[in-house]
Amino acid sequence: MKPGSIGAINQRIADLEAAGDQLNADGQSELRTLRRQRAERKAVRRTQFERERAPLFADQIPATQADDYVRADEQNAQMWRGLHAKHQAFAIAHRQDVAGAVSPEDLAAMDTRWRTFLGPHTPTYEAAFWLERYRDTFHKNPMDLAYRPGEPWPPPDRDRWAHGAAAEVGVE
Repeated sequence: MKPGSIGAINQRIADLEAAGDQLNADGQSELRTLRRQRAERKAVRRTQFERERAPLFADQIPATQADDYVRADEQNAQMWRGLHAKHQAFAIAHRQDVAGAVSPEDLAAMDTRWRTFLGPHTPTYEAAFWLERYRDTFHKNPMDLAYRPGEPWPPPDRDRWAHGAAAEVGVE
């Protein structure tokens, strides 16, 4: 990306927002400045678009204010922070439930599986991960004594499809 382009600005804003509470005063100042630059560009483009859409009334169309975009950005960021906090609490609650139901070795294996997960380590993915472990632990067939939490359910050898359901529907 070209330095100063809208893509470069958006990427830098995303990097600074990802740092979250760990930003120092210089980082917060840079974030405010970049958000303001982006908002001003958006306001100019929006005003230009509106005036080109109705050229006969262009002189009557008021200029779009950059402050509206800055305010919308802050509301959006606040909404995402709230959603991430909700997902983080969800993940913690499910991990605690699973921790009380499995052995320490199984819990350590699940923690290792999360740490080695190749996807993004965001609160949303963490909540989905621990929800799946919760389901693996508590939503299983009580008659299957060989099942261990953390393994896929149903186990491949216990699959209904392999025990004659395929023949019932005519698949060979």
